[in-house]
Amino acid sequence: MKVLVVAHESEFVGGANRALFSILEYWTKHQLVEYEVLLPSAEGACIDTLNKMGIRYHVVNYYRVFSELIFWMDCAT
Repeated sequence: MKVLVVAHESEFVGGANRALFSILEYWTKHQLVEYEVLLPSAEGACIDTLNKMGIRYHVVNYYRVFSELIFWMDCAT
């Protein structure tokens, strides 16, 4: 099975990416799924971790949930 994993941040903000990376580690260890990761930015701790784990990824500039939400919340106050 081939899977495209979409991460909404290139950083470890909150627990979502930490949980996602636990799944990726499991898949890699047990070779259950062939996958690649899609990220919204070429910078961040997730990129470093993917490189260390030898996981293939792609960067496409798309809406980042937490970053944009925090920006808009700051503007509203």
